[in-house]
Order: sequence, then C-alpha cells, then structure tokens
Amino acid sequence: MQGDRIATIDTVRGFAVLGILVMNIMGMAHAGAAYLNPAYTGSPVDPLNVGLWALAAIAVDGKMRALFAMLFGASLLLMAEGNPPEKQTSRHLARMAVLFLFGLVHGLLLWPGDILLPFALVGLAVWPLRHQSAPRLFLFGILALTLQAAIHFAFALQGIAAQAAAALPNASPEAIEAWDNLRSATWTHPEDLARETAMYRGSLTDILAIRAEANIFMRFFLLPFVFFGETFGLMLIGMALYRRGWWQGAFESAHYARVAKLAIPIGLAIGTAIAWRMISTDFSAITFYATEVVRTFSAPLLAIGYAAVIILIVKSGALAGFTARLAACGRMALTNYLMASILTSLVFTGAGLGLHSSLTRAETLGVVLVIWALQLAWSKPWLERFRYGPFEWLWRSLARGARQPMQPPALVA
Repeated sequence: MQGDRIATIDTVRGFAVLGILVMNIMGMAHAGAAYLNPAYTGSPVDPLNVGLWALAAIAVDGKMRALFAMLFGASLLLMAEGNPPEKQTSRHLARMAVLFLFGLVHGLLLWPGDILLPFALVGLAVWPLRHQSAPRLFLFGILALTLQAAIHFAFALQGIAAQAAAALPNASPEAIEAWDNLRSATWTHPEDLARETAMYRGSLTDILAIRAEANIFMRFFLLPFVFFGETFGLMLIGMALYRRGWWQGAFESAHYARVAKLAIPIGLAIGTAIAWRMISTDFSAITFYATEVVRTFSAPLLAIGYAAVIILIVKSGALAGFTARLAACGRMALTNYLMASILTSLVFTGAGLGLHSSLTRAETLGVVLVIWALQLAWSKPWLERFRYGPFEWLWRSLARGARQPMQPPALVA
C-alpha cells in the first residue's frame, strides 16, 4: 500500500461513498418524501418502482451512513495516532472546523442532506472520549443509540396523537398543520410538490432559496433530533472497533466470515420486515417513526456485516483490481461525495438539465450507475499522480494553515 494507508478501511469507505448515493439521489432528484415513499418516483402499484424502493430500503437505507459514521469515528483515532500528543487536540479542532465549513457550504449550495456538518459537530462531541477502552466506547455507543431509538418512539406516539386530533370533525387549523408537519416524512402536499419542482427547475436564485428552506429543516430539526444521537453512538462504536483492530483486518478471516454470516441475514430480515410494514400501511409516517426504533440498531448491524465481507475479500487478495479502485474511491471519499452532489445538481436542477421530478426511480438509479462508473474510473489514476484528492488536499491545507504537498508518497511493500 502507499504510505500508512490501511487498505481495509479505505476499501470499506469506498463502498460506503458509492452506496450512500443510492439513497441521497432520491432527495436530489425528487421531492423529499421520495426517499421513503415510491409514490413520488412513479406509480405506487408499479412492481419495478416499489421493488426498487424496497430493495434500497432493505439493503442500503441508513447502512451506508452508518458505515461512514463508524469509519469516521475510527479515523479520529487513526489521525490522533499520527500526531504528537500535544498537537492532537488542536489539529482535531482545526480539521473539524474546516469540515464544518465544507458542510455549511455544501448544504446551502448543493445538497441540504449534507452529513459533513453533523459529522464535524459530533466529531467534536466524541473527542473527549477517545481515551476510553473499547468496551466502554462500545457501551456508550449502544446507550446513545438507545436514546435515539427512544426519540423515534416518542415521535411515533406524537404522530398517533396528532393524527387523531387532525381527524376530529372540528379539528383546528393548528392541529391539521401539526399532523401535516409530522407526516411530511412520507407525504408532500401537492402544492408544495409543485412549488418545489418549479424552484429546483428554475433560476439559480430559486434553487438556492429552496435549498435554504430545506436547510432550516435539516439543521434545526433532523440534526438535533435524528442525526446527532445516532451519529454519536455510531462513531463511538467505530472507535471501539478500531481500538480492537477490527477495521484494520487484525482478526482471523474466519472471524469476519462468522460476523458476515450472522449480521447480514439478520439485518436483511429486519429490513425486509420494515419494508413490508411500510408498504402494508401505505407508507404511513407513524409506521416510519415506529420502525425507526428498530432500524437504529439493525442498520449498523447490517453495515458491519457488509464491512466484514469487504475486509474478508481484501485480506484474501481476491478481486484485487476492483478492490484497488474501491479503495481509491475511499481515499478520495470527500471529493467523491462532493462531486456526486455537483454532478446531480447539473442533472436535476435548472443550473443544468433541469430534470427534477422527471425521471422514474429506475432511471434515477441509472444516473447513480453513471456516477459510480466515473468515480471508479477516475479515483485510482488521480491518486497515482497526486497524494490527495482535490477536496482532501484543500481540507488538509486549510486545517494545517499551509499548502500541503500533492506529490504521491513513495511506494512501500
């Protein structure tokens, strides 16, 4: 490998950065509710449309974000190890400050569903726990996920009450609005849908305005009530696994095989049950909030199963050509994540082709395949010529306060 890169971590991260686009693109190309409801990407009775939604919901939704968060936690320890003790905190603060700015700009200009800003904030919050033992990190992580699950359960109870209040014959406008707000996770008012589509297809001013509105919801509701606690717990679990050498492939291959054989079937079975429940309740928001209680734990379980398979493949030396390209995508995860947002903006907004809400789910996933091909094609050649991806270089240079070298490191065995 090159320098002190860890091939297993890079490869898993590459898998995550490709996979996360499967879910993100539905919010980039369609109404926000399309993420959870296939009625916004085609006919709700079309087997292909519903089947593709179910496949993504079962195998992808939340799993790639979980991988990213756990690997981010691992990278905090990895970066700390690479710095003198007296500089670890100052350099960490600088890295998180720059990442926060990247996330702020990314969310406002390109993708309101940005995860960089939340990762920066949670990265600051978990930093004081970095010296804890692996068992304690894992325990604290599970406790954080449990708290997040309790929040989802509270939303489900609130949804039941709000739906009942809005259904009363003399329901007040405030009660109806409260229910509409809660069910907006899986439902978009037709007038809002038409307005959103028109603005995303419109001028740059319109695009920035609708993204600013979405950012308010993302940063002031989803971040504190959904993303923070879950991400906090996942980062701690990722740190625990790193401390045990798990991400680095330090365990026997038989161990990773056992983890995959246990985690993947259980994770997929739970995901299938959740998807079936969503379909059978006509994508009820209450069902969504209730099933999120379970998904909070099942998503990282399945994500760990995926990681075990990838680590096993890397350790075996199989598919070397493909895993090398996947690892290159992982080394340039920030660049590939941001470039996906740039490319999808050019496809779906009025700044480019203006195809927002125009494609079917299958056609939208076709765009994903094209972007995957580009990322797999360009990442490895770039890293053969340069030390960092463009945005990785910018991140490091800004955090260090000095222009970083771009020449590739010497090859080592």
